Amino acid sequence: MSGSNENLISVKGLSKQFKLNAGVFGETKKVVNAVNDLSFYIKKGETLGLVGESGCGKSTTGRLLIRLIEPTSGEIIYNNQNIAAFKGTQLRGLRKDMQIIFQDPYSSLNPRMSCQGIISEPLGIHTKMSRAERKDKVYELLNQVGLPKEYATRYPHEFSGGQRQRIGIARALAVNPAFIVCDEPVSALDVSVQSQVLNLLKSLQEGMNLTYLFIAHGLNVVKYISDRIGVMYLGKIVELAGAEEIYRHPLHPYTSALISAIPDTNVDRKKERIILEGDVPNPTNLPTGCLFHTRCNKCMEKCKTEKPEMKEASPGHFVACHLY
Repeated sequence: MSGSNENLISVKGLSKQFKLNAGVFGETKKVVNAVNDLSFYIKKGETLGLVGESGCGKSTTGRLLIRLIEPTSGEIIYNNQNIAAFKGTQLRGLRKDMQIIFQDPYSSLNPRMSCQGIISEPLGIHTKMSRAERKDKVYELLNQVGLPKEYATRYPHEFSGGQRQRIGIARALAVNPAFIVCDEPVSALDVSVQSQVLNLLKSLQEGMNLTYLFIAHGLNVVKYISDRIGVMYLGKIVELAGAEEIYRHPLHPYTSALISAIPDTNVDRKKERIILEGDVPNPTNLPTGCLFHTRCNKCMEKCKTEKPEMKEASPGHFVACHLY
């Protein structure tokens, strides 16, 4: 679904550092640079996909946007307000507008609560609905995510992985949010179930005018659901473009490597696989210059010392690379 021209969220210079305590007195020895100076926007009604290797900062970014964790610096502009500075009552009010669908449907649901209890919990916190009204709302939400209302009395262990994720989606929808972070919502599911959940998310978005940040490892999954895609490496977005554009014309060497790893259904077509040398650098000791230069097969001398700026290589296609 394509979004409007109005931005729902604008991120400016967003960073997050985690301090590692060590030693007898707990003094800070190292700092993990999880997210480094991110700037991007998400339009109302669109899906922005975020891809990259494990540990690149995707999930941290999602949690920062909905203020589940505190940013170290930067701005998160939501509805023309800098929510990075929100605290207390302001932050609680924000919870109704922003929700998250977690990666693991097995650990994200309370095993001691029934399906009805899980979905109705946010309604009890954020609305003044009576018990009967909450019950009717749970039935309505179960119907929206493709589950019969009879499942309301069951407990998480009685459901399959796909059904649990549908319950997680229903819980996120309960308070009519405007923005949902989908944190790898299909990575723990079987391939056959993944497409069902992705189609459900797309239909819900169209019906409710939702805005998504969709986080995943693979470009193939993200391409299917996203309007635009951002590629992350070591806490920075290195390329950002429309889903079709980034798939057909990748500019950054890291994006090219990710796309080359996608299995090709055409067995007769020969596809060159780009193998990245070395390991991802330690986020407590980031490389100088371009963060990707230690693994890049097109590395130049300036890449080792100068940080590349994000530039618009073609209309709507941004890349941070000295090649452009």
